[in-house]
Amino acid sequence: MKVKIKDYLNHYYHYFGYVIFLMICCVGVYKINQSFEMNDAFWHIKTGEWIVQHGMVKNCIGSWIIGDKPWMAHEWLFGVLIYLVSCMGMRWIVIGCHLLYLIVVYLCCKQAGLFRKNQNPPALYWMLVLLPQFAVYANMTVARPQYVSALFVAAFCVILRNAVLNKKYKPMYLLPIITVLWVNIHGGTAMLSYYMVGIVMLISVAGIFVKNIGKISFDKPDGQWIGHIFIVFVLVVAANLINPYGWHMLIYPYENMQDSMMLAYISEWASPDAKNVLTLVLEILPLLLGIFTIVQTDKQINASMLALFFLYIVLFLRSERFLTYLVIVQTCLIAPYAFQIELSPGKSKTLKNEIKLKQTHDKINNGLLLGITVIQVIFVIITVSGSQYSQENMQGIVPDELMTILEQDKPMRMLNHYNVGAYLMDHDIQVFVDGRYEPYKQQGVIQDYLDIMNPESVTKSVHMQELLEKYQFDAYLLSTTNVPLIMYLNKHPDKYSLEYQDENWLYYNVKAGET
Repeated sequence: MKVKIKDYLNHYYHYFGYVIFLMICCVGVYKINQSFEMNDAFWHIKTGEWIVQHGMVKNCIGSWIIGDKPWMAHEWLFGVLIYLVSCMGMRWIVIGCHLLYLIVVYLCCKQAGLFRKNQNPPALYWMLVLLPQFAVYANMTVARPQYVSALFVAAFCVILRNAVLNKKYKPMYLLPIITVLWVNIHGGTAMLSYYMVGIVMLISVAGIFVKNIGKISFDKPDGQWIGHIFIVFVLVVAANLINPYGWHMLIYPYENMQDSMMLAYISEWASPDAKNVLTLVLEILPLLLGIFTIVQTDKQINASMLALFFLYIVLFLRSERFLTYLVIVQTCLIAPYAFQIELSPGKSKTLKNEIKLKQTHDKINNGLLLGITVIQVIFVIITVSGSQYSQENMQGIVPDELMTILEQDKPMRMLNHYNVGAYLMDHDIQVFVDGRYEPYKQQGVIQDYLDIMNPESVTKSVHMQELLEKYQFDAYLLSTTNVPLIMYLNKHPDKYSLEYQDENWLYYNVKAGET
């Protein structure tokens, strides 16, 4: 009788999934604490405050230039929720984002099989793919509705995967309910709900005619399954209509997708840049390893899971903001097929020596696993519970000294930098532009803003002066990067007085009689 080293190493090795899960949690909460941003959250808070106090918002509140124009607040419910949370203290927004991240990570890792007893877990895949992907996910996490949508994407993945692989029909009827929340929290991404169900439905229909294509399996559906998935698809589409704007919300995302200016000037809408080393290593390489997993696996790959994965690859290649959703889909649907590396057995030993060695390793393994687990759990608890809201080093925040000057001056027609518009709104200062891109684009304000802030030629410089006369600004809050406009204002000290300057911001007043 021989006791193989491989056998008892594998006995502990299956706990490695828990260690990886906790490592993802630790890295995630640390990254969120280090990089958390609130600049866009402020206009959501202001919108939520307005809705709670006055009812559904109809116009573009907070803007002196388009305050009387209609605005489709497709994220209105998120505004209400974040406002109510902010009433308990801003730190609870930070804690809420931590908890949201941890819930999504748990759902994804459970689907990926990290908590399943596995004699030979795909540890290398978990380390090379899951750790960097969720680190980037955490680094991107801010107080914005698309990160609530991430929870909905994860829920859809869990429910659809169990429905397709295990033929569990009843949970699918939760999808329309989730969709109602989704379309009101973040209408701009809610179309993904019927994309996902629609793809599963189409693949199911294809399964009637196609059995297998290589290792890609098309499960032959019965009439009951086709009926259920069709009903759920219709209900999910109908659920997208349950919002203050009705059918308009169905076409809203597609109007945005055709906006070339938004794709060009808003960085998060840009495609991933493979020339950037960090993007290549942390975003594209893990994606390629996911594709490699599909190629190398000996298992049959469900066609619906594969189609959903490639849907999110296309979305990610179109816009980097879809990376978080791709991470979720790849973890839930592709990681279960992850490549494995066999543990090599140790050299043959006598039974007595192997038992003694096993007992020694048992103690070491138990101690290490327990120690690592305790340290990681304590780190997560301390980091999340100790989270604080701090404006220090946060983008889109105006320094207190400058904010005091602005509140004293109370400018009525100020030209402000785009990034600080939301923060100014939260302090009841009327803005020229803020993070609500769409209503400003519709009224032509965004193009004028770009021409004023960064004229690209002499002709544009002349146009800049014409625009200054057109809008009759009474103050200017500029970033130090707005060099052309700063140079223009400095050349006319008889018209503009510099009231404040630091390494990031300059504030000019227009002298009386010069507007």
